[in-house]
Amino acid sequence: MRTVKRRKRKPSRKSRGGAAFESSEPTVTLTKGFFINGEYIHYYKVHCNHCDYYIRDRDNKYIVVVSNQKQYLFRLNDGKAVMLPQSETNALVDTIRKKYDPKLPFQFKKILQDQKIIYFTPGECIHYQEFREAKRKLIELNTILRQKCKHLRLSLDYIYNLDVPTDGVVEALFTTSTDELILCLHNEKGCISSIVLKGDNHTIELLSTTGMSYYQKGYNNLLRCVAMILARFISPEVQTITSGAVNPISAITLLKHFGGYLPPHEKNDGFIEFKQRAMFMANKSRTNTVMNRSGYTAKDYQLIHDYLDQENNRLTTLLVHVDIRDDTSAEYEAKFQSFVDKTVCE
Repeated sequence: MRTVKRRKRKPSRKSRGGAAFESSEPTVTLTKGFFINGEYIHYYKVHCNHCDYYIRDRDNKYIVVVSNQKQYLFRLNDGKAVMLPQSETNALVDTIRKKYDPKLPFQFKKILQDQKIIYFTPGECIHYQEFREAKRKLIELNTILRQKCKHLRLSLDYIYNLDVPTDGVVEALFTTSTDELILCLHNEKGCISSIVLKGDNHTIELLSTTGMSYYQKGYNNLLRCVAMILARFISPEVQTITSGAVNPISAITLLKHFGGYLPPHEKNDGFIEFKQRAMFMANKSRTNTVMNRSGYTAKDYQLIHDYLDQENNRLTTLLVHVDIRDDTSAEYEAKFQSFVDKTVCE
């Protein structure tokens, strides 16, 4: 969901026209702060070597930024980052060196954790896309949604740039990277249900989260429909949507409404065995293959529900694939209203 381009170093002296280039020293500024699944997280923008990087912080005290073989120390306090004098940077680095044993390379990470330090070494410059066409389509979908639910709205952005109230809430995969897109359903409190979109030009993986108090309101299914509609707007070459479904309703929705199927994969092996046992107990012929794409019966859906709903196996996951064609966006747009109709307004 991003494009990477190599940094081009620019000279620090003045340009031919007399305008000065920006300072060679990095800067650190707060972009957002909100609760993710109950834990408060700050997102900071590090501007370094003419590139912007975004990092997240839970409860650290310092950020060390390495730039042009020099280390810069910033103190974090209440969402503010203040650059400290070089003398304090040197003192902190000396403290770390005294504690660090080169024979124990993993010890370095432990020292940083104990000292509550983020040690940031910029990599290649990341070009964060704007996804204008996808957001334009989202405006149309929001118009339809808000005709029924005036306090709900959809958004698509990187997590560090989410439009949520100050100190608002975000229900999202906690490990969401700053270069991964997140599709959100908002109410007045913040993002109450989300899908993180990961992958490359040809495959997009959906990772969904909904706040417990918002279960069984149709939010996850609504977002899945929106993700299907936006897929080609986000990545014109995408061929496949994948989703690891833990919830029976999520799996069945993808199979029943979006032409999904269960591909041959180790994540689906357990279901094959489960289905074989069920068919054997019912005195029916056994099968060694995952169900094909030709269609699913009510019995198939019941088996999927029973398999994912086993009391002794809450971590069971089914891998579901959905093929994206040139006409799927229009097809899923036609289904969008039906998902809106099933959505509970907040």
